[in-house]
Amino acid sequence: NASGNSTNVHLIVRYDSSANVPLYTTQQYEQLSPQQPNKVGNGLTAISFNSQAFYDTVPFVFGQAFVSNNSSLLYLHDPTIPVHSKYAVQVPVPMAAQSFTERLLFTLRSGGYTQYAKANVAGRLALAEGFNKLGTLTLTIDTTPPTVQPISWKADGTLYRNATLRLRLSDTQSDVLADSVLIDSTWQPFAYQNNDVWWKLPENFTPGLHNITIYASDIVGNKNVITLAFNYSNEPAPTNKKKKKSVTINRKTTKHGTRKRK
Repeated sequence: NASGNSTNVHLIVRYDSSANVPLYTTQQYEQLSPQQPNKVGNGLTAISFNSQAFYDTVPFVFGQAFVSNNSSLLYLHDPTIPVHSKYAVQVPVPMAAQSFTERLLFTLRSGGYTQYAKANVAGRLALAEGFNKLGTLTLTIDTTPPTVQPISWKADGTLYRNATLRLRLSDTQSDVLADSVLIDSTWQPFAYQNNDVWWKLPENFTPGLHNITIYASDIVGNKNVITLAFNYSNEPAPTNKKKKKSVTINRKTTKHGTRKRK
């Protein structure tokens, strides 16, 4: 580190040739000094750290792989190394992605942590900022809209008194947002937690057929509007008590007495 302290780490790894994925990778090493701005990269690719990013000298290893003609992958040192302020990235837009500049997504994976950011395109460069962890950073095209799935009820089914409508929003590539919820074309306040929309039916809700409409979007702006129908009954929900099975026992009388016959 900056004070001259050093640590040696000995790692034992197992190589599995069956899991090998050939990638064209370029790697470089740069020593980043603490308490001053640092920039890592090659050509048009750059990672910019401010003076607060590192408290010690970091022997930063940077790598870049071209996974395909529409996505790229950056290796940013080691996920266990802390970054104490947010940094910015710029990556050339892949040739096949130049027609999708409004749908480019950065995905940072750092151990079990994942962060998404919409790419802002300026000329041939995709830009993003706000990252504060190291790991792998990919730039991909995202044109898939979010989906909505009812939880604990079925579309066109019946809901009963004191019921709560719960719907799960999901997206294959990034975080998803619930923009608004409408019941019979009227906006309603709703709860949103862990990608689930919750809407409790009021006590004076009118029995009969109704619709719920969800407006959902993801980080890069893919949108979806989903409408589901349901029937409402003001009656209590039916119970699912199982009937007890009855067993019939026949009795046969003999000269020796009565015996049971199943």
